Amino acid sequence: MKKTICLLMSFLLAILTASPSYATGHPAPISVTIDGKPVSFDTAPIRKQGSVLVPMRAIFEQLGAEVEWYGDSEIVHAAKGDQELSYQLGKKIAYVDEEEISLPIPGVYADGSILMPLRFVAETFGFDVRWDTAANAVRIQSASPIEATIEGVQDGNYVVINYNNQSEHMRLAGISPIRNGMEATSYLRSLVPVGTKVGVTFWGGRDRNRNLWAAVYLKDGTLLNQKLVAEGYAKTSVVNDNPYLKRMLAPYQEQAQSRNLGIWSKHDSFIERPIRTASVESGQIAVVTEDGQLWTWGQFYDKPTKLMDDVVQVEVEGDVGFAVKKDGTVWVWGFNNAGAWGNGTQEYEVAETPRRVENLPFIATVRADEMAVMAISNSGDVYAWGSNYSGKLGLERDSWDPLHLDIVKLNWKNVKDVQIGFEYTLVLKNDGTLWKTQKDDTEIDRFKQLSDVASVSLSNTAALALKKDGTVWGWDELRDSYFGTGNDSFTTTPRLIEGLHDIKEIAAGSYHFFAVDAKGTLFGWGSNYFGELGMLSLGEEVTKPAAVSDLSPVAHVFAENGISLFLGSDGKLSGVGRSPYGMLGDDTYRDDWEHLEYHALTEIPFR
Repeated sequence: MKKTICLLMSFLLAILTASPSYATGHPAPISVTIDGKPVSFDTAPIRKQGSVLVPMRAIFEQLGAEVEWYGDSEIVHAAKGDQELSYQLGKKIAYVDEEEISLPIPGVYADGSILMPLRFVAETFGFDVRWDTAANAVRIQSASPIEATIEGVQDGNYVVINYNNQSEHMRLAGISPIRNGMEATSYLRSLVPVGTKVGVTFWGGRDRNRNLWAAVYLKDGTLLNQKLVAEGYAKTSVVNDNPYLKRMLAPYQEQAQSRNLGIWSKHDSFIERPIRTASVESGQIAVVTEDGQLWTWGQFYDKPTKLMDDVVQVEVEGDVGFAVKKDGTVWVWGFNNAGAWGNGTQEYEVAETPRRVENLPFIATVRADEMAVMAISNSGDVYAWGSNYSGKLGLERDSWDPLHLDIVKLNWKNVKDVQIGFEYTLVLKNDGTLWKTQKDDTEIDRFKQLSDVASVSLSNTAALALKKDGTVWGWDELRDSYFGTGNDSFTTTPRLIEGLHDIKEIAAGSYHFFAVDAKGTLFGWGSNYFGELGMLSLGEEVTKPAAVSDLSPVAHVFAENGISLFLGSDGKLSGVGRSPYGMLGDDTYRDDWEHLEYHALTEIPFR
């Protein structure tokens, strides 16, 4: 035993003495390379608050910039070509070509040298910066394009290229397309069809979906990122906020704005006819007019765009939309990343115009939510595809892959409607019975507490049921919600919501709820954080159903997370709540969650 312990101690001692980082508890020194060549500094680089700081003069000169230091005012001035940078020590802002730029951390004195944030300095002069965690090193690359071939365009901001005989998914750095824009996608595909030779430079690693940030150059040297901005198909982005790209693209965005191109064009009144029905999701709105025209806008279309005629029903969900035509065919537009197209494939690709979902009989209604899709035939049969997470398609679960890419006919019969939620699906049958899918059983389970159900509404896990006697019942499977009791109630079984009588329609958002009575009076309760209830108490929660007087009479109501639509008996549509893609008529383009616009009641179409 003693011999074993001695050998073990000798082994540990050898490790500790061989590796200074183990012996001292400090990581190896930070190294820096430019185009693969090591850079030496008189003062060692340091890492502070997640940023690497390096000696000012050395890094500027290594990057090819001329540098001057004004000691009295502690200001450094650097220039490379027509680019100029000014910075005063200790400040968290710098000036690049007279534009104020925020720094992640101010410059500091250390060991007699002035140290500045390396990434900011390098990217200002157009270099790509990457952090190598394993080597404790910063890799700086000059922006010299590599040759590549376009293999595909996924949408207005993503391309697939082949270089060095390998495929890579690229995200165009420094820009955001128009609402994942259909127009941007079509335009991009016209510029770089499959097989096009391009040049590519990489900018700052990968996004959260592992796409490489990149700049793409056409054969004539035109920067593709720049061209999309100049023509109004994209805007400068708050994501991958590279100061060099942002500064370079800004004049082209101003040009597109001044010419009212693309995203910067004014909204036109899009219809003068009454609306029959609508569907809303946090990223898009779709409406069907009385004469069957389908219009949509939001993340895919910058302004209301007509997609097709002869439509009787529409359903939007996430990054996809569905329409049922009067001939019983189902059509889909948007992304196919969860197999939404129903053609047996799953690709991150966008359908610019509606495409038919094949292998379906005559369909009366289509429902979609949480990446799952169900189509109900005239005879009450149900066809399903997409996500079977938690068994919500009524199919046997596969814990490794919940997606069903092929359309499956379920064994449910005499179905009137379905409502798909996060973990389960509600199934309403023609006899008024209500059922739900089960997590570990392919058989649906009946709600014995409810009968004579006329309609149901489910959003995420919050559910409402309207009985034929005009009463409303509510429950929530996973979290507290408001069911008209005056307190924060949690219930997994349906309970009567007091104060509602002679109700004809219900709608459940994730956290807010509506009911419409026979006179067209609208009642709302739940969250009003975004003003989605149409009440003045913005940000407050309404614990009991309250009449929304400004909106009555209402014929139909549509609710989704933070946004609501109200269809009057005159066929006019109004909306209230979140407007992340200018969906409620905001002329200011917003596509990021930190800059959402919240709206008071807005009449649609836009005037």
